[in-house]
Amino acid sequence: MAFARFLAARLEIAMEYSALIADHETIDRLTQHLLKLVRSGNSRPETAAQVLDMLAMAIRDHLATADPIIHATAAAANGARHEPAARASVAELDMLREDWAQYLYRWDAPRIMANWDDFSEETSVVLRRVSDSVNRETAVLYSLAVHYDVIQAG
Repeated sequence: MAFARFLAARLEIAMEYSALIADHETIDRLTQHLLKLVRSGNSRPETAAQVLDMLAMAIRDHLATADPIIHATAAAANGARHEPAARASVAELDMLREDWAQYLYRWDAPRIMANWDDFSEETSVVLRRVSDSVNRETAVLYSLAVHYDVIQAG
């Protein structure tokens, strides 16, 4: 645990659990809004593009803060009984990050407007994965981060 504290201090992690959860709530709210748009049956590509932009920024900003915490947690779990869970969660997050980047590349505003049905279908699948990842990050990685004193509970 001393190593985790050292690593967290070196990375200047000054984040509390509640701030990370607040990010997740924002991501969840935007995810649900976008899902509602694509499942409504009404084509609203302009609104969907705006919400997608907001969601992409929220995820980008969150990952800028969460990535050092996630990697410090995985390092702290190295050799401990929680190592497999931490490594699996990090690997899943890395795979989703790559898929998310490709998804954002494929779906800019003009493409959303030109291919609403395809966008809606793919968005439903991708956002389900984003939601699952956020839940897993909270349940596994942040719990371990608190356990290993990488972040403060509260």
